[in-house]
Amino acid sequence: MGDPFAEHATFILQQGTYPGDMLTRHRDPERFCVYHTMEDKYVILDREHRFPEDLCVPGRYLRDPDFALDCWYARQLGELYGYSPRQVRDHSGRAMESWYPENGCQTMGPVLADRVIEILSAYGPYPLDSDDCVLPDRFECELTEDGTYELRDYALAYKTSVSMDQLMNPHFEVANWYARKLTCVYEALCAGLSENNPEYNTLKLLDQGPLSEEECKLDELAQELYTPLPDAKFMYSETHLFVVELNGQQIPAGTYPALQRGAAVTRDFKRLIPKPVIVVVHINGKPARALLDSGSL
Repeated sequence: MGDPFAEHATFILQQGTYPGDMLTRHRDPERFCVYHTMEDKYVILDREHRFPEDLCVPGRYLRDPDFALDCWYARQLGELYGYSPRQVRDHSGRAMESWYPENGCQTMGPVLADRVIEILSAYGPYPLDSDDCVLPDRFECELTEDGTYELRDYALAYKTSVSMDQLMNPHFEVANWYARKLTCVYEALCAGLSENNPEYNTLKLLDQGPLSEEECKLDELAQELYTPLPDAKFMYSETHLFVVELNGQQIPAGTYPALQRGAAVTRDFKRLIPKPVIVVVHINGKPARALLDSGSL
């Protein structure tokens, strides 16, 4: 985890303009240095301004998401140089508003949650991830009312929690912890399925002699339960999910002795061969019958 509070505090201070700054001077990208002490305080070192004693900000301030560190530091410099609160606002307020149009100050925000998301998104793949598991906003981390952080993984539809003490430890490796967590949860799930739904051992039944009627029904039920489901394709819209399944009808062997015609069965012979046209003619004064070929004979 490192020290996300010190890093984020340094980032915020680097963006500001403060009382006593030389506005014409080029901005120093390494002007500030913030580090943590054993007394749960953070020391702020500034290359442009020197305080008689180390300027320390309490750690609980930086852990407050609504704490505006740049405004707090501007007031500390104003007191050092004898500025009034109004002069501090006039000197640095306009510059800060150019960086932060909403309120002129940048708050600390959810530092630990942002660091967890940053680390987990940078590492991977994790156990149970598919080859095409690419989700930009896969992780979400949020502080709960009981003081723990709830971590949600939308790629695996998995949710877990991590304590603040763990995240406050600079040596805590959250990516390795999450990978081990997934492995343990998967093994526990497999063990639970094996205990609650034991595999139906058909070979064991061969040693028990003929099956009873109830055992045969149980065997058929087990085969149905363990038969893979047919492939299904999903079509979805913004509000509905549609499932299209492809199924086949199995006909028991021996039902039909041979192939049968599926068309309608003819009831009358005349429907297949129409009645021919017979004409009576007279040849040498004697009657005779003539058969006309209509092409269907």
